[in-house]
Amino acid sequence: MTAQTTLTRSSYGEILVSSTTSTEHRILISNAWHLVKKAAKKLPDAHDTLKRDRKGRWDGEALHHELFDITPTGSKVLLCCRQVEGSKYGVKTLSKTYYLLTRHGRGVKVAEANKAVAAKAAKAAGQVIGYAIEVIEGKSRLKVKGQQPRHGYKAITLDESGNPVSVWDGSSWTLGKTRTEKATDDHTGGFYYYRTLDEVLASAHQGDIFGGAREHHDLVIARVEVSGREIGPCSSGKRCVTRIKPLEIVASVTV
Repeated sequence: MTAQTTLTRSSYGEILVSSTTSTEHRILISNAWHLVKKAAKKLPDAHDTLKRDRKGRWDGEALHHELFDITPTGSKVLLCCRQVEGSKYGVKTLSKTYYLLTRHGRGVKVAEANKAVAAKAAKAAGQVIGYAIEVIEGKSRLKVKGQQPRHGYKAITLDESGNPVSVWDGSSWTLGKTRTEKATDDHTGGFYYYRTLDEVLASAHQGDIFGGAREHHDLVIARVEVSGREIGPCSSGKRCVTRIKPLEIVASVTV
């Protein structure tokens, strides 16, 4: 059983409460967390020791309970247990485990759900609640729409000839040419960008884009088209993606 909802979702499919969420759905999500609380002994403990040092770098680790689906009756919940750790690069996801919680008499049944199916179904659910749970239980087929390209902004620099190049290794960022590399959450692959111009400019002025590893002056900002797997955002708004194509230079930064 599925239903339209006023709840919103993150880019990962996590259910969020916003200013447009109805009272009915606020109650539903509150009841869902009550079900999670009843199942606490059967789940990994939620905890959080993340903190920033004096230089603004993250340290510590955490395990978050995140809500990914609810049936309209509130009798079943899809929960993600996400383990993360902090470092000078930001907060990195180490693992995700999905659980299907089902009210059973006075107790709660807890069963681990297929990670790939749960994640894809939650992303595909949009404004419908109960859909991801039906997919996990085999009551609905998973229908995933082709992902549309997104747009954002990336900080690069110019070489002596005025050509856009990488701040890291001087490799070419030719306008209109797509670069592809598998996105990873351990900073070993993929390309980084920001969703908004305000985010990338703020990070550049604060020296957050490259941390202390690279200088932040003489940057230019390219508007980019991105697609494929996306990881993030981290605390500054930076995201890692598989495919990225620079379209035009829209701003410059001198710090």
